[in-house]
Amino acid sequence: MGKLEVSPGQRLRSCIRNAGITESEFANLAEIDRPTLSKYLNDKRKMSENFLFKAAKLLDTNLAYLNCEIDDDSPQRVIDWLEDDTEEEITKSARAMKCGAIEKTLEALGITTEKYFYDHANNIEYLQHDNLIWYPVSDENHSGIDIMELEEIIRAHPGQCEVIIRVEYKNYVMEMDSIEYNRWLTRMVNKLELALQDTFELPYNLTPLPVPDELDSLMKKYDE
Repeated sequence: MGKLEVSPGQRLRSCIRNAGITESEFANLAEIDRPTLSKYLNDKRKMSENFLFKAAKLLDTNLAYLNCEIDDDSPQRVIDWLEDDTEEEITKSARAMKCGAIEKTLEALGITTEKYFYDHANNIEYLQHDNLIWYPVSDENHSGIDIMELEEIIRAHPGQCEVIIRVEYKNYVMEMDSIEYNRWLTRMVNKLELALQDTFELPYNLTPLPVPDELDSLMKKYDE
């Protein structure tokens, strides 16, 4: 008998069931709304790499298995996902994970961060409500767009879209574009690591986290 074809949506549904949770519970854990999850489960929308990575961790399975690239559902650890990556890709992944941790720490300290996407071509302003979905500010009942749809809008209207991050602490407010925000987070990571080295009297042999690629040349000038 021939092997039955399995779609990513069917595989995701099976993994959710095997994890012993409901689809609604999984949607909450994955920080996506039910309509988006429904589209994933019914193969009406391709799952992004960010979502697959998060789903694999939540369901303790393999990203490639969820994407129907392999049939082995053994959990695959982060180091396995990175083993074929270049040094540059590993550095970017490390930076993203550390910056993500810093974002959660800042939130716990009462620093609020709001991310806005401005589609000037269609005169629409979106606010990010979680890691994957952006909702129009003027219509909170809208189902929203995910990161893939956002990227399609940017490609369709080059130069007419921008992401602005608003960071607020007490009476202080900063507004930055995505490059400035990533640089700011990276500097926060480096400052925290230096403070930890002082506190625990660790040896100064850790390499500072590089800033985003666009700013490498600029930061090198200051290091000289």
